[in-house]
Amino acid sequence: MAHPKEINFSIHEYDKDGEGMDSGVFLHFGTARVKAAETLKDFREIVRHFEDMVEEIERNYPDA
Repeated sequence: MAHPKEINFSIHEYDKDGEGMDSGVFLHFGTARVKAAETLKDFREIVRHFEDMVEEIERNYPDA
């Protein structure tokens, strides 16, 4: 698993000629890449959802 500070991002996907292939926010976990959201607005919602998940974990699984 990637160390948290080793998680990177990219915006949009391009082919070898620099032509756009897919738009969105991508997260890179080592060699794995995941399309996280279509837009920055959507990505912000995902981040808020992760924050809610952290709160739930802290509340229900304090030993995690």
